[in-house]
Amino acid sequence: MNKKETKKLDKLIGYLSGKSHRVQAYRKLLGINPHYNFTHEARTIESLYMRLLEERKKTNRPWMYASSSGWTVEYIRNNKKYKDGEKYWLKIYFSFVEEETLD
Repeated sequence: MNKKETKKLDKLIGYLSGKSHRVQAYRKLLGINPHYNFTHEARTIESLYMRLLEERKKTNRPWMYASSSGWTVEYIRNNKKYKDGEKYWLKIYFSFVEEETLD
């Protein structure tokens, strides 16, 4: 992981640090890994991010995502094919449902 990629990961972890109390409340309420703490959450996000950094070199899609344990990390780029040093955006979500189904 280069400096640019590390900086983006730090930004994601910073986002988590500001929302960790809410994430913990959801986990306790739903009973899904209620023992997870900030370290567990950070490791999950880092693992998803690393998975996307590897996948981006193998796929010809401008949008990719990886999900686990309530977290989803999205990787969005302008081009279909990977270019070294490409510009990309990351989005992070915490949810146990992919879409709302209240009808």
